[in-house]
Amino acid sequence: MKFFTKTYQKALQMTDLYWSLKVFPESEFLLKELEHVPGIRVPALGMISRENRKRIRKISRESRLYVDQIDRRYQAHYTTVKDRIPKHIECIGWLHDHVIEAAYFSGSDFVLETDILKGAYGGQRVIFRNCKILQQERDLIGLYWLYEEIYPTKEGYEIQVLLSGREMAYLTMTATDVQTPFAVHCLPEETEDGLSS
Repeated sequence: MKFFTKTYQKALQMTDLYWSLKVFPESEFLLKELEHVPGIRVPALGMISRENRKRIRKISRESRLYVDQIDRRYQAHYTTVKDRIPKHIECIGWLHDHVIEAAYFSGSDFVLETDILKGAYGGQRVIFRNCKILQQERDLIGLYWLYEEIYPTKEGYEIQVLLSGREMAYLTMTATDVQTPFAVHCLPEETEDGLSS
């Protein structure tokens, strides 16, 4: 991935002062101070020293600058390719925070069955037509779909995905088309005169 990398996701998490600082190597200076504190929203509780609070704010500010820079670079890139990516394929962005419950090939099509909020919205099936997996760092079951980058190719699209679980992982695939139940949310609605709004 060029934009939404593991480093990007880690920086995005560090922009939130209320995130669990115990998970990041940059916050090792806090581990000893926080050992006796229950819960993960330690900065919100004001239970850390002034010096470490300043360090957290500095990390947070630097992370926000990095994230904003990547977001601007991605938007600049996206404006150059958006006319070549149909809306129904852009709709895979609706998979954000979906957990992958099944992943399998049906002929040449790759099928992902996902869910969000443990069944609150019901399962979703997304089919990547004529798919080829170029990179898969780990088993997909139980991972969460975070971000995707879509690149038009001669044969269709290259889709690069950042997934999250105990560790983050990349999935890169090509497909000639994508069938998704989210398309109804992304496509323009027709007005009474039959024109798109």
